[in-house]
Amino acid sequence: MSWSLILRRMGRSRRDMLMLLAALSLVTGFFALGPLYLRALGESGLKYAIDHARPRDLTLTLTSDSPFDLADRPVIAAELGDISGGVESLTVMQGVVCNNIFNGLCFGDENFRAYIPVAYERLSERFTIIDGVFPAADGETAVTGAIAQEMEIGVGDVIEFYPDTPQRMTVTIVGILEPIMPDDRFWIGQQAILYGQLVDVTENFQRFDMGIIFTEAAYTAQIIPIAPSGTRYDWYVETNLEALRAAGLSDLTTSFDNIERYFRRI
Repeated sequence: MSWSLILRRMGRSRRDMLMLLAALSLVTGFFALGPLYLRALGESGLKYAIDHARPRDLTLTLTSDSPFDLADRPVIAAELGDISGGVESLTVMQGVVCNNIFNGLCFGDENFRAYIPVAYERLSERFTIIDGVFPAADGETAVTGAIAQEMEIGVGDVIEFYPDTPQRMTVTIVGILEPIMPDDRFWIGQQAILYGQLVDVTENFQRFDMGIIFTEAAYTAQIIPIAPSGTRYDWYVETNLEALRAAGLSDLTTSFDNIERYFRRI
């Protein structure tokens, strides 16, 4: 059984919000064993559960369709204590930038590519530079080395969004990047951004979806106005698994409940 909470703030609020807490499924699994068995298992049982858990079940991510307020971050640290190793933002466009849509189907651009714009708060800590520089201004973007090799693109190449429309925009690739520690839990769910993916459009046609990386400021200024399906705002909580204790699992569930109540309220 997975420890998962999907919270919706609906109705006549100033904006709708979706927050997903997908965190530490082993907590719920432990409680299902019963208190006597739980005490018998103790720390060795908890360590076994952590060592054999799926990486996705050991992550904590808050997701909203509107930007989070940085002033709310201390709430997470206060509730989770040493289990929280810090919070960072990941901003991703929902859907793709598609230049050619026919009969409701996205065929990509002239190179049969569609784009997933993304921005990382800790860009220089999550990536290393293979070629060029990190994007630093509007109109600048970067791609990973895997995508650059697959698509045969590089520094200086120009990507055009929505040609022949009022939303037309061009961005220039200024850097080829490589993710640091690609096996880290932070990268779960980002395969299309890092490596691209083939998407079946029809029985006989595929397009290639690929991530393109911006600064947070450039994403706000240039991508948000043209994002057809909106933007997903993630807060990724670095979880310190060494701080987990079997005796503290009950307090941890209380902390999750408190975080849930807080983000329902704001």
